[in-house]
Amino acid sequence: MGVAAVLTDNILERAGTWIAVYAGLPWNLSSSQDQTEPPFRPSNLTKRRAGVVARFGVKQTSQFGKNLSSPASADSVVLINHNLNSGSSVWLYGANSLNGPWSSRSIITTDEPTAFAALPETWTFRYWRLIVDNPSTVDGRPFQLGEWWLGQRVELPGFVWGAEVGRHVNDSFQESEYGAVHAYFLSERRSYRGTLHEGVTAAEKNVVENIKKEVQGRVHPFIFIPDVEGVDAMLGRFTEQNWSHRLILPGRVDGVDFSFTEDPWGKTGA
Repeated sequence: MGVAAVLTDNILERAGTWIAVYAGLPWNLSSSQDQTEPPFRPSNLTKRRAGVVARFGVKQTSQFGKNLSSPASADSVVLINHNLNSGSSVWLYGANSLNGPWSSRSIITTDEPTAFAALPETWTFRYWRLIVDNPSTVDGRPFQLGEWWLGQRVELPGFVWGAEVGRHVNDSFQESEYGAVHAYFLSERRSYRGTLHEGVTAAEKNVVENIKKEVQGRVHPFIFIPDVEGVDAMLGRFTEQNWSHRLILPGRVDGVDFSFTEDPWGKTGA
């Protein structure tokens, strides 16, 4: 596995207006316009709950946009819980004027309902657009999306991943006093654990500590990217006992653990 990274800040959560419109490239839209289905508004895209989606009412070329109050920087884009087919035409656009010029980046979608793309360089823009051209969806419904993140990633130190790479099924099991059994499949989540051994510097340890402080331990979900050369990304949290290190000499760190668990869609915090 390659270099892992995290996103703890989503610039789309900052002040500004949302748009959600069909067809074309109406770059001159400067006020809030919304063609999504109530209650599936575009503001759902930044609730940090991937199961709370934004959804259009008609299946055709669709555009989400955020007009920020001031320019903000991003080097990564993440889409969580989309219903697009593999290879759908998805583009990210950014500009500092509604009249352009606009920078663009294609985003690869796979059979998994998540997508990550590293931008060719850090973009600093006020106006951001996500355009899906004639979306072909896996469920036959109009285009929907759970989370849209834009931010600057923090690469993790050279962890050895795979000590624990799991997929956990969350279900509900109840049995009545008369012996009637009720079982429900709720969701599925993935987990990753990495361990950094030998020669760990204080600066490398601080990377993990600073991330923990940024998201306040288990409190705030963040984006985990297992490999910045890939397209996978997950929304989730540190687990309990989320990291540890052992000091064997003053100023020397012998090991650091990083443990992350994906949040089930619609069950954030479960």
